[in-house]
Amino acid sequence: MVETKDETVQYDEETPRIAVFICQWGLNIAEIIDTKALAEYSKKLPGVVEVLDYISLWTESGAEFIKEKMIESNANRLVVGSCTPKTHEPVFKSILESMGIDSSYLEFANIREHSSFVHRKDKAGAQKVAEDIIRSAVARASVLEKILVKEVDITKKALIIGGGVAGLSAGIDLAEEGFEVYLVEKSPTIGGKMAKLDRTFPTDDCSIWILGPVMLQAARTPKLNLYTYSDVEEVTGFVGNFTVKVRKRARYVTNDCNGCGACYEVCPAFGYNEFNEGMDSRRAIYSAFAQAVPSLAQIDMDRCIKCELCKGACEVDAIDFDQKDELLEFEVGSIIVATGWDEFEPPTGYLGYNKYPNVITQLKLERILAPNGPTIGHLVRPSDGKEPEKILFIQCVGSRDLNMNTYCSAGVCCMISIKNSKLIKQHYPEADITVAYMDMRAAGKDYEEYFTLSRKEGIKYIRTNVSRIKEDPETHNLKIVMQNTLGSSGLKELEFDLVILSASMVPAKGVESIIKLLKLETSQDGFFKEFHARLNPIDTKIPGISLAGVSQGPKSIVESIAHGRAAASSLARLMFKDKYRILLIRASADKERCAKCGLCELNCSYDAITIKDDGAEVNEILCRGCGSCLANCPSEAITLRYYREPQYEKQIDAILEEI
Repeated sequence: MVETKDETVQYDEETPRIAVFICQWGLNIAEIIDTKALAEYSKKLPGVVEVLDYISLWTESGAEFIKEKMIESNANRLVVGSCTPKTHEPVFKSILESMGIDSSYLEFANIREHSSFVHRKDKAGAQKVAEDIIRSAVARASVLEKILVKEVDITKKALIIGGGVAGLSAGIDLAEEGFEVYLVEKSPTIGGKMAKLDRTFPTDDCSIWILGPVMLQAARTPKLNLYTYSDVEEVTGFVGNFTVKVRKRARYVTNDCNGCGACYEVCPAFGYNEFNEGMDSRRAIYSAFAQAVPSLAQIDMDRCIKCELCKGACEVDAIDFDQKDELLEFEVGSIIVATGWDEFEPPTGYLGYNKYPNVITQLKLERILAPNGPTIGHLVRPSDGKEPEKILFIQCVGSRDLNMNTYCSAGVCCMISIKNSKLIKQHYPEADITVAYMDMRAAGKDYEEYFTLSRKEGIKYIRTNVSRIKEDPETHNLKIVMQNTLGSSGLKELEFDLVILSASMVPAKGVESIIKLLKLETSQDGFFKEFHARLNPIDTKIPGISLAGVSQGPKSIVESIAHGRAAASSLARLMFKDKYRILLIRASADKERCAKCGLCELNCSYDAITIKDDGAEVNEILCRGCGSCLANCPSEAITLRYYREPQYEKQIDAILEEI
């Protein structure tokens, strides 16, 4: 044991006996690095009692091989030379635990990402780097310490942020498992973007016909509490013990409202209709759409003229102009982020958007085609209300573009164009429809067949890039110059009555506040970052917080539902337990050395450090062990358990030494 001023570092009293296992991992490692030579090299290192290479250590046979050889050599430390610990670390920790050895005594030597992958053209250099990595890992393994463990109680309740189809699916599953669920949706109704769609691909089912029963089920499921027209304002605490404050905005209509609509008819004030993408107006007192859940009206006070005609028309006396916002507080054990998406809004003038009235986006087209939309399902041009004869869909607007969004929206935009062009053709057989695309991506169950059917309907697909659109000021028709890059014809100028932009999916507006509240990371595309892109696309790096649906990245409806139910399953596993074990790889402060400058508190992203009268104090539950405080402390009063300075010094010395 090593005594420090604030704590005792737990070192094993036994002399370190280190076993080194090198993973060949097919050609990923062994094609570049000579693993047998690396194993021979490792035998010379101090403290090493066993060295072997194996084709794939993380398999069941590999695990048994490690266990057998460690028992034979009486090894009590394990160094694994393979790939990233983020992928397979749990496998090797479980091997040590099965042998009665603390899993803290595992050290990873990442010779794949740090050597074979980055030095493919220099095998000799890769071999030398691999030797350095193994040598430093062995040195660190000799001074590893036991990680302390703390258990916390788990509150068997969950918060879901977002009431789209992913959030609803997760909420229903958790509530049916017996957990209390608080679902918070910022809009006046649950349903999300799916409620705005006319039909769904690849079956052409009516969207609300599928979504409506789910919305009603959510409203009627015991233990699933819906808070619409509400915002999450504050989240504190940690896994199993989050405290959440929610602002329930005033609707100025009480729960006595029966949704009869009598108040709408007498209201003289009008406002922008968000549900119909601003293509028509709604009254100042309104319900988003006929199937809205809850079926309550709300008053837009920015438009209301306080005439109180609605109050006189309401037979159940549900209008309350004195209603105030409510601030609610919940204790939950887990959180699902299901904040959904928004349609990318092109810059004004780009491809004629917001400049020419007959250039619209897919969501506006969805509302035009919908029976409950502004035109009651009749396809008309915004400029003059005429039925368009020639229609152009332009793909990848705002996506796969270095100047806007580099990512593809998972083929969703392609499938929406296939669906909508096909639906238009069915209702207007004489319509001349063209889809201008870079690549059509129909990679899903029955998607390719759906794509084939659209071509059989007579819809033309032209591989081209559209860079500019001009308008005929008299007819408001749109002129586009394009070239079929798969054909031999040259540039052609074509004229269309209506142009639909298939814009990319982007993170929902307002997610910045959720990022700050929950301390979550985002990927390069702006969507929330998952724990592991392949092995765990559900959870986040914050224990107890999971992602559902498009909050994690572009997805179709079916994928969003699956993702939402997976998030529910992940958190149900957590909440079925009574305790959560936290490995205390955390910062600790030496109060005698602390100068109380406050830099650690200022730089802590997790609000885990407070400056007391006697120095810095670390909340070891909130702390995530990132090391920001350690790097900023001018007094060197903060250390990080399991990553202490002497351990790094040992590694660095080993890297620099010549053998």
